Amino acid sequence: PALTIGALFLLQSFAYYGLTTWFARFAGAYSGGQSFRPAPALNLMLIAVAEVPGLFLTISLIERLGRRPVLALNYAGAACMIVLLGLVPPSQAAFTAITSLAYSFIVGVWTGLYVYGPELFPTTVRSSAFAVCGSMGKLGGFLSPIVFGALWDRPDGFTLTRWTVAGAFGMAALIAMLAIKETMGTRLSDSH
Repeated sequence: PALTIGALFLLQSFAYYGLTTWFARFAGAYSGGQSFRPAPALNLMLIAVAEVPGLFLTISLIERLGRRPVLALNYAGAACMIVLLGLVPPSQAAFTAITSLAYSFIVGVWTGLYVYGPELFPTTVRSSAFAVCGSMGKLGGFLSPIVFGALWDRPDGFTLTRWTVAGAFGMAALIAMLAIKETMGTRLSDSH
């Protein structure tokens, strides 16, 4: 389970920091040279507010539907929102709504990982195992600016960046649905 959860942390951090670190450039590229120009600072404030419903929705669903489907739903939701950015005509309202929804799903993933991850490991190694998983996320965060910086330097940087972020979230959705076991309703134990 450590490699699987570690992979989810890696993909989450990679996509999240790829989107967040380059957010201003992402916003500018989305406008496509139109007269409209997104306001990254305003969007980031609205996104911070939009994360709250994602947090509470995940908290309420994770005990009803289970960890796997909620993680997969949040990853898939984030991927779909990023793909949608390339399909919707540029406008401030569309950019704000789509990125707010994306970040609402993204914060749901963080919530789900921090609930689900520790439940996978026996008490004797829980802290160490979960720390290793979190460290894999740091690797994703480290690689992200390097990879996305190189993508932005290409003529089709917005498209490549958008598909790379969506692809990382999509791959994580598949892993969450197919490669992890459900822990809802199971008792934490000293061994598994």
